[in-house]
Amino acid sequence: MLYSKLVSLFSREVSFVDDVIHVEPDLVIRNFNFYSPARQREGLIPSLPTGSVTDLGNPDAEIQENNNFRYHILMPKHMEKARSIVIILHGLNERHWNKYMPWAASIVEMTGHAVVLFPLAFHMNRAPALWADPQRMARLSRDRKHALPALTNSSFVNAAISTRLYEQPERFILSGLESYYDLIEFVEIIKSGLHPVVHENATIDFFTYSIGTLLGDLLMLANMSGYFSASRHVSFCGGPVVSGLHPESKFILDSEAVRKLRQCLLSKERLEVLLAANSGAEMAFRCMLDYGICSNQREERLRGIGARRYAIALADDLVAKPKEVLNTFGRKEKNGILVDIMQYTYTYRHEDPFPINKKMTSNVDGQFQRTFDRICHFLKNSEAD
Repeated sequence: MLYSKLVSLFSREVSFVDDVIHVEPDLVIRNFNFYSPARQREGLIPSLPTGSVTDLGNPDAEIQENNNFRYHILMPKHMEKARSIVIILHGLNERHWNKYMPWAASIVEMTGHAVVLFPLAFHMNRAPALWADPQRMARLSRDRKHALPALTNSSFVNAAISTRLYEQPERFILSGLESYYDLIEFVEIIKSGLHPVVHENATIDFFTYSIGTLLGDLLMLANMSGYFSASRHVSFCGGPVVSGLHPESKFILDSEAVRKLRQCLLSKERLEVLLAANSGAEMAFRCMLDYGICSNQREERLRGIGARRYAIALADDLVAKPKEVLNTFGRKEKNGILVDIMQYTYTYRHEDPFPINKKMTSNVDGQFQRTFDRICHFLKNSEAD
């Protein structure tokens, strides 16, 4: 189905209330409950240092939207138990799945695989409604501009996440680890044969976007219990080590949040505390923080993944710049990882690669199809591995 048709089909936000939603004659969305066990596991995730919460609600551990939530699975209507799934991991500061529904539906249609839309910690439906309140967040943005004269790219869209990371930039790593262990729990539910619609021997692949690519790479690099030894991972507009990302944007993070985050992630003292466990997840996180950190380990692990990793970068992307993706993965001859740099025939931005504009509908439809042909061809090849 054309991208523009899919956008119309998913113009309204998909409900999490119903267990089953019939979308098309051969497409269904199933919703499932998930309880995040990560914060309840003793010593699994370090505690946050004490600090202000700037009237953004409860302390992180008490935010029930984050602890108990639902996730979507899109799948062919006739399918009882999926033998192949693709987990989609989204970008930073995202609150709605609308953008991803056409992407997920295309993957189902073109591969026949089920697609899981799993929210990162404190994102999407795992975030309190307060953080998306336009009036409250516009006031918070104004307060930040007043308190921080050098501040740029502040908006009501990024005020909540920027404030949270400015006050406690450690949250970036801690919520990343929480998301990692939540996904491990999800995979273990599948492997144990307890998932209602996913077979215990199902193949598990990843399609990731923006910061979601970091989480996908952590899972692949750490490869806990060998769960992802045969998995494929294709990324879109993501892939650089964290220091190679440029997330300053009115839609993502303001300038002061970025500055504080960089200070934290390049501080050996803080990393020694945040990543002290030295488990597979922590070591993988270290590998993906900066070009100069654990570079030998990163290159060795990437070689082990090789052709099961594929990255698509956009030539005019200012957040995940193509040169940074290439700097992270190198050339295919080095480790077997293919990096494609694509260019579209219209103006786009990182946050909106397929804009909705009636004047260029056919153009956007064409570029979307061109992109997802590559993505789905890569994912379908997992069947032959």
